[in-house]
Amino acid sequence: MKTLKKSIFLLFTIVLLSSCSKDAKVNETKNVQNKSSEDKKSDETFKLFKNYIGKKYRGKMGGFITIVVDTNYSYMQYEAPKIDPDHCSSEKVRKLHGKFQRYGIFLQPRFLTVDSKKYLTADDFPEDKFYVKNDYTIIDTETNNEYICAENKN
Repeated sequence: MKTLKKSIFLLFTIVLLSSCSKDAKVNETKNVQNKSSEDKKSDETFKLFKNYIGKKYRGKMGGFITIVVDTNYSYMQYEAPKIDPDHCSSEKVRKLHGKFQRYGIFLQPRFLTVDSKKYLTADDFPEDKFYVKNDYTIIDTETNNEYICAENKN
């Protein structure tokens, strides 16, 4: 009787473990599929921004733009020219910053083409603020501040 109970328990354990193994394989397959789609997305983003990644574009009037692409995320960092609001008129602030006065990190940078002109934009960022003149120059369309890459060989 003891041998029969042990055999049944052993059989039950084997069946249970084999079903767990199948679940683990299904989850592993799903994780691999999700990872490959994320890798594909990050590869596409990398290809799109390969000439811009890691470069710091400094504005002639101050400020900077940087694009970061990693395997898990991508963002554009923007800082407007620094001004002392106590010593500047609101007109000068508007001239240096434009209508859009936020600065910081903006997720999902991308290019947008309008009338054969290429613009750099991101989530929660104006679509037509940064005109991409070439790989080394980005122009703020509101303020005409030219952001030049330090790696420019011209």
